[in-house]
Amino acid sequence: MKTAPWRVLLGSLAAIGVIGATGCGHYPSHLTSRHDIERTSRTETHVTVSGLTKEEFAALSKFHSLYEIDLDGGGTDDQLDVLARDGFSNLTEVVLTDCPQVTDKGILSLLRISTIKGLGLRGTSVSDGGCRIIASQMKLSEVNLPNCPQVTANGLLALAQSETIEVLGFSLDHLTQADLVHIINAARRVNHIEMDIVGDADKSLDLPALRNAAHNKGISLLGVRKHLALSL
Repeated sequence: MKTAPWRVLLGSLAAIGVIGATGCGHYPSHLTSRHDIERTSRTETHVTVSGLTKEEFAALSKFHSLYEIDLDGGGTDDQLDVLARDGFSNLTEVVLTDCPQVTDKGILSLLRISTIKGLGLRGTSVSDGGCRIIASQMKLSEVNLPNCPQVTANGLLALAQSETIEVLGFSLDHLTQADLVHIINAARRVNHIEMDIVGDADKSLDLPALRNAAHNKGISLLGVRKHLALSL
C-alpha cells in the first residue's frame, strides 16, 4: 500500500480519484445491480458501489482479490456487516462517501476485516465512540472523516493518539484554535493532517501558531477547499 500523503483523502476518492494507490491499473468497476456484479470479472480489485440491496451486496463475495471498495451514497451498517462476513483477505481500503446511515455499528463490523489500512468516512454518522474504536482496535494508517457532525474534538484527539494512524483528515467546522493545537500536540504517529474548510471557518485561527505547532511535531498541515488541498 502506498503511504505517500493523500492530496485529498479517502472520503473524496470515489468522486475525484485522487489517491491512485489501489494498484488496480485501471478505472474501478462501478456496480449498481446484480447484473453489474455478474458481468464483472471475479479478479477485479477495485469497485465502486451504489444502489445495491443488502442481498445484492452479498454477491460481492465473488471478488476474492478485492483491494478497495468505495460506497458512494446509500451505504448502511447492514451492508458493512455483510461485507465483513465475506472473508476478504486482501481488502485494504474502504471508502464511504455521503453515507449517513453508517454509524459506529458499521465500524464495529469492519473490525472483522483485519487487513484494512485506509478508511474514508466522509458524510457518515460515525461519532466520537466510533473514533475511539478505530484508534484502539483498528490498525489503520490513514483515516478521513470530514463532514461527520457527530465527531467532535474529543474523537479527533483519540485518533491523533492512535499508535498507527499517520494521515488524518477532518472538517474544521467549529473546532477552535485550542482544539487544533491540542490535537496536533497530542499526535503520536500522525505526520499529515488535512482540514476541510468551508467559507471563512479558518479566519479566526492563528495560522502561524498552528504552523509552528505542526512543524514542531513533524506534521504537514493542509487546508482543503473544494477538493483542492494547499499548505496552510
